[in-house]
Amino acid sequence: MGMLLGVKGIRYLSEYDILTTALTDQSQVLFLEGLSDQDFWHYATKLASVAPTTKTEIEQYLECELEQKRCILPLATLREVVPPPHQITLLPSIPAWMPGVTAWRGETIAAVDLDAYLTLGPTRLRSDYILLVIQQNEITLGLFVATVRSIPNLDQQQISPPEQAIAQYPHLARGAIVGTYTNALILDTGIILTDIVQHIREAAAYG
Repeated sequence: MGMLLGVKGIRYLSEYDILTTALTDQSQVLFLEGLSDQDFWHYATKLASVAPTTKTEIEQYLECELEQKRCILPLATLREVVPPPHQITLLPSIPAWMPGVTAWRGETIAAVDLDAYLTLGPTRLRSDYILLVIQQNEITLGLFVATVRSIPNLDQQQISPPEQAIAQYPHLARGAIVGTYTNALILDTGIILTDIVQHIREAAAYG
């Protein structure tokens, strides 16, 4: 059974404009700050498809707006930003925070409501949700978020230890939260993806 989520327009910069603008660290920051959300999605996808050779991989992040929280993911794990509409196929015996599976570049990947996963709540997808295709440790998953924006770098002085956040999310895997930044959760993508896959396998095994 398929579920079709609503459509929303998107404008892309040309590949030439994107790749020629990002020339130095300083201009890169100014460039990212000047992008609209739609242009950033396209730029992030282009950047993610190139093997990182500089400190860009470490310094750039995605801040994701969720229903109840914000979280931060490393840009280096992003493979594509997929705007709506989304075709989701429902499956039996899956976690409540997983709407189903979707097709991406010839593969079938799990689609997860990131807010529902973090809060252990039921999925509440809106028609304008964005799908972030994340890949790490040979795991590829789709994460639904409300909006996303770029963070060229994190001010280390504003990063808080994870203990308080961990206490609020005791169900998450150990090490999933590595800190907070302006009240946003900094997530370890590798641990998050591995934990999601484990829960999906357990749900399928025990029905």
